[in-house]
Amino acid sequence: MNRYLLLPLAVVAAAVAAQTTGCGTPSVELGTVNGTVLIDGELVDSGTVTFSPVVEGPTASGRVRSDGSYALQVGQGDINNPDASRVPAGEYIVTVVVNAPSTETLGEGGPPLPGPRITAEKYASADTSDLKRTVEPGANVFAFELQRAEPAATEDQAPDGESPDGEGADEQPGEPEAAAGETEAGPEASSPEADPTEADATEAKEAEGNS
Repeated sequence: MNRYLLLPLAVVAAAVAAQTTGCGTPSVELGTVNGTVLIDGELVDSGTVTFSPVVEGPTASGRVRSDGSYALQVGQGDINNPDASRVPAGEYIVTVVVNAPSTETLGEGGPPLPGPRITAEKYASADTSDLKRTVEPGANVFAFELQRAEPAATEDQAPDGESPDGEGADEQPGEPEAAAGETEAGPEASSPEADPTEADATEAKEAEGNS
């Protein structure tokens, strides 16, 4: 067969194969995710929001800004417009971590260390978080109203029934010490009185000796 006839046939075959492959690959619908984070009704000024897919897919996350808002992105997202970064549609488990400011740094001139966590412990892990959201194609806006972390117990706060020094508050005072001069058997017995018969016999012997 003439080689000039083979070339058009090869181009047609490649085009058909490309169309067949494209039809068999489902397209992924995408959406943007923005919102705010609040604790006790007040906007926070820092933190991290993470969306972990329930089934499969990439994890999306975003930092909470000083005005309490956040925008999710996968990887670097849209560098020029982070709010336009797109996330695959689907169901997600949401985790949120917000820390208090800290004055400590990692070494001299290093980055600041995170302060104590002010959001409840359950929001820090996908295994315990009760926050779930479904991302739809298009724009999604989610506001999260979170619980504050319980205050840590201090040394001055003792459990019920105990005093700060660790002694039981319900413990009864001890019995008073035994009075001086008393033994376990009781007070000392008084000395017996002298027998008058023995005294008379002694006097008689002394008189006989003098006679």
